[in-house]
Amino acid sequence: MDTIFTRLDAAPARSRKAGALPAFGRWLKACVARSRQRRDLGLLSEEQLRDIGLTAADVDRECRRWPWEGAASPGGGRVRRSFAR
Repeated sequence: MDTIFTRLDAAPARSRKAGALPAFGRWLKACVARSRQRRDLGLLSEEQLRDIGLTAADVDRECRRWPWEGAASPGGGRVRRSFAR
């Protein structure tokens, strides 16, 4: 059985304003996910942190960051990186 993958955002927006709300929704969703991940990271025990190579100071620093830190801005200020092959 073949699997078909479809991009949900494949259809181009008709205008800049038309694409603003879906872009903001994706950005907000990423912020909520990042917040949950940081909360879960803060719940790990010292032994679990050692297993993944983190210290309590690393976790404290990460958990103090704002949810939008590390997310692309809704205005599209994404950084694209190219990798040499």
